[in-house]
Amino acid sequence: MPLLTQSDPGTENNGIANAQTVLRHRHDPSLADSLQHKFKGNKGNIKPEIAWRRLRYCWTDGYEKLIQHGISQGLYDPDNALERLVFHYTFIPWLQKELDNYVELANDTKPRFNRHKILPHGRPIEIFQHPEKYDTKNFAVNVDKVHLETAREKYAPPDHPVFHLVPLAFASRAAQFYRNGVPEVNRDNAWGVYSTLLQHFISIRDETDIHTEISRIAALPAVGDDPAGEEQMDVLPLKRYRPGNRLIGDVPGLHAEYSSSEEESDPGYNVWTSDED
Repeated sequence: MPLLTQSDPGTENNGIANAQTVLRHRHDPSLADSLQHKFKGNKGNIKPEIAWRRLRYCWTDGYEKLIQHGISQGLYDPDNALERLVFHYTFIPWLQKELDNYVELANDTKPRFNRHKILPHGRPIEIFQHPEKYDTKNFAVNVDKVHLETAREKYAPPDHPVFHLVPLAFASRAAQFYRNGVPEVNRDNAWGVYSTLLQHFISIRDETDIHTEISRIAALPAVGDDPAGEEQMDVLPLKRYRPGNRLIGDVPGLHAEYSSSEEESDPGYNVWTSDED
């Protein structure tokens, strides 16, 4: 666990801030009066925003076009509950795998040397795994699994629908259809795999368990909507973190805040350029 987490001020990040804070308090009670998360507004959240911009610039566009192609061709209607379930079952695991590959590549790519940066230079994954090679230390906090499970149950309960790709009854029927395993989805066959599974569910859509799930999904609010306010979570009413606050309550000298000044004019250049070339 990091000493501190950081995000923009959006309320969707309150759960992360709360979980991080509770866990840090468990392991360092001297921090109990302060929030262990930084909400950085305006241009204060530069590094995560750069990472997001790189993702959008280097990765997202092609997948958006592929999905839009299916919508334009009438293969997928997001407002159709059955089609939405089949889309989730087919596309989300594949897109997650592609994102994981992107993250692995980005973490294993050495950025261009930046003389204004005071943090270590090198491949991020190498710095993370072997900080001693870069004249730095590993400041990660080892988390007690019991505390982690407690925080998870409170702020990210595993039974929440958002953590289930599709309802269990639907997943079970899809698994029965793919008795020999789900086909390996890729850019060339994604819509074909989707269409084949959709036709199967159309043929059994009137069966009780499937009909029930489709009706239930159709009645749910659209993604991002929360008409009853059930998903609203307030941030813990604690003293906000400010530059100069200590990160480890009883250890002086670990409260300086540094800037890595990594913003580049070209959103893709810094990711894919190695100073070894």
